[in-house]
Amino acid sequence: MHDRHPELQHFLHTLQAAIDDRSAAHSPARLTVQRIVDAMQATPGQRMSPEPVIQPCCSLLDGLVEDLSVPATEGSTQATDALAALIEHARSLASLAPQLSWFIRPGAERTGEPFLSGHANATLVGKGGLEERDDVWIGVSVMRPGVTYPEHRHLPEEVYVALTPGQWQQNSGEWHEPGIGGIVHNPPNALHSMRSGVSPLLATWCLWKGR
Repeated sequence: MHDRHPELQHFLHTLQAAIDDRSAAHSPARLTVQRIVDAMQATPGQRMSPEPVIQPCCSLLDGLVEDLSVPATEGSTQATDALAALIEHARSLASLAPQLSWFIRPGAERTGEPFLSGHANATLVGKGGLEERDDVWIGVSVMRPGVTYPEHRHLPEEVYVALTPGQWQQNSGEWHEPGIGGIVHNPPNALHSMRSGVSPLLATWCLWKGR
């Protein structure tokens, strides 16, 4: 058994809190994340120290975290707690960002601009991340304004936490905006995409690859 990176452990705690605060108790998103948390608590993966790689879009991160805000109902303790959990998650992500190996999506040159130079991804848990394992993949994506992430699909179930405004699409349907702090669930093999509007997009994502 390997010791988990303490900053990564805190990030995972804030990720679960952010999702729990904004999803129903038995929703697919909540259940997926609970399976991920249970697996990671049962068996930590291999602690790694990937070579940090910074992409141009990473310059957006600090400003996005600083500007993070969620409209809350005045006097609502629940809304205030949810906002605090989301901000803590974003700050945890920002503290880990310089340690990550940020990359451009493979094949992005075929898509071209503005996607090619307008996005960056990083893995925190999974191959190339701070903790290597086969059953869980957790990462983050950032995009400049006016960028659409190409439609894609994968067998693992996926959950996004939106840390900024942005729109998501599933199975070539209507675009929808979950809002800051919103949760997006993609069933296995669902065709999906996301896009930024007039402001950058920042989102955490997690995929359950276990059984």
